[in-house]
Amino acid sequence: MKKIFLISVLLSLMLVGCGGGKQAVTRYYLLEYPDEQADVLSSLEQTVPFPFSCNILPVDIHPAFASYQIAIREHANQINYFSFNEWAVRPTESLTRLVLQFFQNNDVFETVTNLRSGMGSVVSVETYVSRMDLTVDRKAFIANLAVEFKLVHNETRQVITSYHAANQRSLDEKSLNEFAAAVSEMFVEGLVLFANQMTVQDLIE
Repeated sequence: MKKIFLISVLLSLMLVGCGGGKQAVTRYYLLEYPDEQADVLSSLEQTVPFPFSCNILPVDIHPAFASYQIAIREHANQINYFSFNEWAVRPTESLTRLVLQFFQNNDVFETVTNLRSGMGSVVSVETYVSRMDLTVDRKAFIANLAVEFKLVHNETRQVITSYHAANQRSLDEKSLNEFAAAVSEMFVEGLVLFANQMTVQDLIE
């Protein structure tokens, strides 16, 4: 029964936007930075920039979730992909922009760069997303995101501090638009908590 329900959900989402026509229309979704006044940013404790330069490395994502395809989890170790609903930009690019925008907008560090080499910066932020999918049951759509952030000293390669979170969020509406918004918000929430646990002592040591 669960499989039949899941198939019906997939079909309904595939056909959204067809306008009664026979040809399905592909819809594209964005992972975007929240509004500056959003509640997710209000808990950021950093007020004075750390006197260091920080480089933002490209976000690394598990291959199952790294393409334009949006994943839907059917069972613990089984996923499927929507046929006519995709990410507008590869998640690696979108999420890297979110990390960069977060650190640039909130003055966590004195300077922020986005270079693969990390040349000229003291520390780097490394990010790994191990899960980013949608779970569907009869009662709700659930957004899932598992992410780890690391602050690494560029010279010694020592991990200064890290933060890992595996979050779920039940969506008010059964829509992929809300799913994209929930993933974006959970990702930035993780960045806030990651930044909040940084200390000058850790960076100096």
